[in-house]
Amino acid sequence: ARMMAHWHKVLPGQILDLSYEEMVSDIDSASRTLADWCGLEWDAAMARPNESAGQVLTMSAAQIRQPVHQRSVGGWKAHETMLGDFIDGLDQALWPEIESN
Repeated sequence: ARMMAHWHKVLPGQILDLSYEEMVSDIDSASRTLADWCGLEWDAAMARPNESAGQVLTMSAAQIRQPVHQRSVGGWKAHETMLGDFIDGLDQALWPEIESN
């Protein structure tokens, strides 16, 4: 968050913030927003990368073949107790969405 705050300051108005939660909750809208931001014409295939027949040469090949889903949203909360000290040390000004204990 601190790094992104820096880049927003250095490049005002040139960085699009699009949260993971926004992407997976409405992939059509989010992919349209992203395409528009990049100056690209939106294509429905942008919202369904799992349907691409192109070759994938990364370790995430199996993930790419899955439809966009919301299963990982809030997944960190299962480890909240273990992450307590880490969460307590976060700068609330940079991470307002995460409540400290």
